[in-house]
Amino acid sequence: MKGGVIIEPRTTPRILFLVLAAFMLLLPAALDAQQKYALVIGNGAYTAVTRLNNPVNDANDMKAALEGLGFTVDAVLNGDRVQMEEAMERLKNRLSLSPKSYGFFFYAGHGVQSGGENYLIPVDADIRSESYLRDRAVSVQAMLDELNLARNELNIVVLDACRDNPFSWKRSGSRGLQVIGNQPADSIIVYATSAGSTAADGTGRNGLFTGQLLKNLKAPGLEVREIFRRTHADVRTASGDAQRPAVYDQFGGLAYLSGRPGGQTDQTVPESPPPRTEPPKPAVAAAETGTVRVSSDIAGVVYIDGASTGVQIKAGGSVAIQNVSTGTTEVSVRAEGGAVFRAPTVLVRQGQTAAAVVQRPVPDGFVRINGGTFTMGSPANEAGRFGDEGPQHQVTVSGFYMGKYEVSQKEYQDVMGTNPSAFKGANLPVEMVSWFDAVEYCNKRSIKEGLTPAYTISGSGDSRSVTWNRNTNGYRLPTEAEWEYACRAGTTTAYNSGAAAESLAGKANVMDLTAKEQYPDGAIVNIRDGYVNTAPVGSFAANVWGLYDMHGNVWEWCWDWYGNYGSGSQTDPMGASSGSGRVLRGGSWPNDGQYLRSACRGYNTASNRYHNLGFRLLRPSL
Repeated sequence: MKGGVIIEPRTTPRILFLVLAAFMLLLPAALDAQQKYALVIGNGAYTAVTRLNNPVNDANDMKAALEGLGFTVDAVLNGDRVQMEEAMERLKNRLSLSPKSYGFFFYAGHGVQSGGENYLIPVDADIRSESYLRDRAVSVQAMLDELNLARNELNIVVLDACRDNPFSWKRSGSRGLQVIGNQPADSIIVYATSAGSTAADGTGRNGLFTGQLLKNLKAPGLEVREIFRRTHADVRTASGDAQRPAVYDQFGGLAYLSGRPGGQTDQTVPESPPPRTEPPKPAVAAAETGTVRVSSDIAGVVYIDGASTGVQIKAGGSVAIQNVSTGTTEVSVRAEGGAVFRAPTVLVRQGQTAAAVVQRPVPDGFVRINGGTFTMGSPANEAGRFGDEGPQHQVTVSGFYMGKYEVSQKEYQDVMGTNPSAFKGANLPVEMVSWFDAVEYCNKRSIKEGLTPAYTISGSGDSRSVTWNRNTNGYRLPTEAEWEYACRAGTTTAYNSGAAAESLAGKANVMDLTAKEQYPDGAIVNIRDGYVNTAPVGSFAANVWGLYDMHGNVWEWCWDWYGNYGSGSQTDPMGASSGSGRVLRGGSWPNDGQYLRSACRGYNTASNRYHNLGFRLLRPSL
């Protein structure tokens, strides 16, 4: 049996001719069948500019979604310039083979505009002045021109790259991306937000725009413009109208990525000839299977399509599940307590390996901080530097969840039944809390929410002893290294907003012109933030990782004993083994710029309480 028609040894010439004729009728339709090719790029692990949390997730999830729509997808994760350009060349070559093909290019990461042109930033690009941009970044126009050479039916370009210019040399007004000056025919170009505006990286698994696009891509029977129209509306709603995607359309036809309404197809394929009445000869087909590489934040048993594999995976581990049936596949991990955590759907292809990532949902009020390596401390030439901020050293931290905001008075009152703050207000940060108060709050809130407390507290009063069990899932204080890593959010300047204290305008509550009216003595930052004392949590702009008030408002207690830094590289350091005080970070409302820097270290005895001492929470990614 071959191609649905039985071939017998004694086939007459006339029957053979009919078989060949049927095959020739099918051949043009096969050649004209809609071919769909895509390239997705996700750049987040930048080495010279601000890291981004979500682009790799965005690219992986877009890959799975497009494969589910029948695209053959090439993915580049954290790519350099050569990798990005070579991938675009491969996409063009594939599209060139079929004039009826659809192309789809998706990029998430940093993008900038300069001289009326847009550029996508490779993860290793060290662009120290605007003069080097053309040679070290990837021109959007050049990529569009390359796609245009394919002469295929439709190219869709989606750029979730409209974040603020991350370079210190940026010119005023150079926000987001420019409108494409020379858009090729038969293309649809989509920006995550309007030209000249910036898009949110998002605080969950995906960027704000990409998360909404993924949802609408999965809706069946939508013409491609309707997909983007719905995405536009959803993003505006989710952002409170702060972000408005832009669509630039130079395509004259209609395109359905998941088939036309009612199950119609874009191509009409002639019906196959009716089968012969003789029963076919029995045949044994080889099983079509592939492999799924599962990575998980959660320890437990791996399930495939709801069935247990019996394979145990460790938290932070990775296992390969072989002989998985091809097709769309659901991957999950069932934790010891019975909770189930699911990965985005993956597409398994015969003989290939698909990647499934299982992550714990981000707790309400928290931001996922992916692990990474950074330079801790300040350089010797940083203005206002204190000697205990060196030597600078490389530190690697594991991923964790950090509270978006400092703990508020309402949150503290709800758990502890009291509010010790000097400046009262439900949404003001709690202050007048000691280090002991902070760790006790962590334990009590953990118990209240069914988590395992992180700390064992023994004794009473100022002589209390506290030990930390790192294998628990309860709330805790950040280590000093975790705090600085999260505050910097990929920056290397004195503040996460720039090199000068004045860059904190609109981003921090500090000793400023407003406070000086009531407290005339002492140094100030020459800005006006509108608050004399503490400000409600979240009153100012977040850093690029979505954390508020990392500079100013109240000092924040950390786990560590205060002590000298070592000079060697470290992984997940816990600070000194003993000392006379616990570390405080971030500065506060009565402090000037010297104390607000990302590397500045404060400390106090664990039992002391002041009107500018507070804390924020961390949860491990166990």
